[in-house]
Amino acid sequence: MATATTTHLGLTTVQADDQLPEAITKANFETIDQYVAARSLTNKSGATVAVSSVVVADTTADSSFTTTTTAGHLKVVGVTQASIANNAAGIVKQYGVTTVLVTGATSRGDWLTTSTTAGQAVSATGANPPAGAFAI
Repeated sequence: MATATTTHLGLTTVQADDQLPEAITKANFETIDQYVAARSLTNKSGATVAVSSVVVADTTADSSFTTTTTAGHLKVVGVTQASIANNAAGIVKQYGVTTVLVTGATSRGDWLTTSTTAGQAVSATGANPPAGAFAI
């Protein structure tokens, strides 16, 4: 008899039944990862933002982002999934697996926080997340 497993993904609960073909299950999770874990936001940084850049909430306009040079910024909204021109909208991943620009050395399992280099994260080691940690 087949058993079902439940995976909790922030916004919803997804049932993965091993009776489904692997390709269908994989496609469903990829669709969730692509469309639920990301949203379209407008770049208000004043310049084009590179793919994989860490971005923070913009305080001047709703549904927008900017970059920061503040280490450990507390308002990270996600990571860009493409190069986004100033005043243009683009996809920003808010959770899940993605590539992140990092300055300096990083080891698997390190916490990431914003760095003093715009759009880039920096490694922060330790068992507990430091203020502003947004990823591992």
